[in-house]
Amino acid sequence: MKSNHTGRLCWLNNLLKSAHGQHLLNDAARTNREKRKQAVHEIKSNQRSNHPLNEFEWTDPESEMRFYDDEMEGTVNIPEDAPPRPSAKATWNVLSNKWV
Repeated sequence: MKSNHTGRLCWLNNLLKSAHGQHLLNDAARTNREKRKQAVHEIKSNQRSNHPLNEFEWTDPESEMRFYDDEMEGTVNIPEDAPPRPSAKATWNVLSNKWV
């Protein structure tokens, strides 16, 4: 604690170059990556548990935006004035504003 700022930086630099320092960095990166994956999983599961109109579409609880999942497009937002999605195979046509 009594060493100067330059001494602390040298000590930290040497620590990060050591095998133990690399282990600490890898462990921190792995922990943060797992936390991010868990947070994304929780957000998606919360979104998927909310079926306000029918079982073929969902609503994001925060933004209240309606959406459905498509194999080709991924997550597709549904306009507010659109009727409920009629089936699991239906896709929204933005040109005709109808379910196809």
